[in-house]
Formats: sequence, C-alpha cells, structure tokens
Amino acid sequence: MNTEAKKNILVIDDDDFLMELYALAFQKAGYGVVAAWNGQEALDLIAKGEKEYEAAVVDIYMPVVDGFGFVQAALDRKLLPANRI
Repeated sequence: MNTEAKKNILVIDDDDFLMELYALAFQKAGYGVVAAWNGQEALDLIAKGEKEYEAAVVDIYMPVVDGFGFVQAALDRKLLPANRI
C-alpha cells in the first residue's frame, strides 16, 4: 500500500480548455491538480496553506492578476520557492 501523499500541481489559467488539458495530463502522471482561474485566486489558495504545491504552471494573460503579477507577488511574499514556478 502506498502511503505517500500525492504531490500537487497548481495550474493557473483562465482558459477552460487548457485547464482541462493540464489537469488530465498531470493527473495521468499521478499528480493532484488544484485549479485557479487567475493570479489572485492562486495567491489566496497558497496563502491558506491547506496544500503544498510541487510546482505552479502559470498563464501569462489573465484577468485580475496576470501571470507576471502572480509570480512577482508569490516571490515577494515568499509563498513559493523560485524554482517551482
């Protein structure tokens, strides 16, 4: 029995089709997938601290907070290590 916790990938994208595509690919590879539809939603999820993320896949052009804004805020607030974005 495998008791190791599943590693999570945070996917940040406002495109439904791409979100489903990423989720399918990462789930098939054995990862848990957590979806955020913009950078602010992703920052809020990370700040809650309910899950740890192995990596984040970030779209560039999104409403509210875009990909560049997310990366800068995540690094400034030390929410994710630089090598995981």
